[in-house]
Amino acid sequence: MAQFYLELKVLRESRGISLEELESRTKINIRYLRAIEKGEFDVIEVPYLRLFLRAYAEEIGGDSVNALEQLDSFNGTVKKPLQIVQEELKDDVPGYPSQDANEKINSSFQTDQKLRQDIIKGSVLLLIFIFAIVIFRSIFTEESSAQLEPASTNSASVESTISESIILAKYRAIASSNAMVQVEPPFFITIQSSEQINILFSFDNGASQTITLFAGVNKTLPPFVESANILFPKSLGVTTLINGISPGKIDEQEHPVRLEIINAPPSVKITHYAPSFN
Repeated sequence: MAQFYLELKVLRESRGISLEELESRTKINIRYLRAIEKGEFDVIEVPYLRLFLRAYAEEIGGDSVNALEQLDSFNGTVKKPLQIVQEELKDDVPGYPSQDANEKINSSFQTDQKLRQDIIKGSVLLLIFIFAIVIFRSIFTEESSAQLEPASTNSASVESTISESIILAKYRAIASSNAMVQVEPPFFITIQSSEQINILFSFDNGASQTITLFAGVNKTLPPFVESANILFPKSLGVTTLINGISPGKIDEQEHPVRLEIINAPPSVKITHYAPSFN
């Protein structure tokens, strides 16, 4: 009877349960488990001794009530009712959420490893959150810059604007050519300029309109059927296609160029201008 703890050890070994496995199940430090099996109960603090012994006995399939009674007999003490002992322990050990011994042990002896894992997880989530904010701000800044860029260049390109009055006052026609185009109406004009310019155009004898071409951006004008008159402030760096086909030779120069397109027969007239020096 006095060596009941040896009987518990024999029972554990007969069940094939190692001390390491028992430590993992009960969350009781292995040195306390060894102390129980050696009868060195003074190693364990009094408030936890009965909890540890009970958890040990239940985990290996032993009689925990009988083990506690033998512990009292071994220590020469009178066993209090189990319910009273549990209440006393609950008052002595703060933070126990329930009466279950295993849950109390898990709560009181949470390992440093679990705490470190929680800190690492929190740090990783924080880094991901910060990285996402940086990416979103970068995308937003790029989009804002892209939206503002045309407006900023627009104010700087007033000198690239043309009109019929400017042609009459400052320029004279120096050369013109006519060429047939192998396309059928409706006509679609696609224009691209290497820098921002404003062009003047009219379709089917309608009113003239001014439109801005942004650098490197393809611009397709509204379709027309009968005729078009398109006036460029310069031809340098300008590419023009009619229904995907080049209208003919356009000399690249820093002076105005006019394209006149008719549908019968489908043809284009190209007129180059130079300063009049009047």
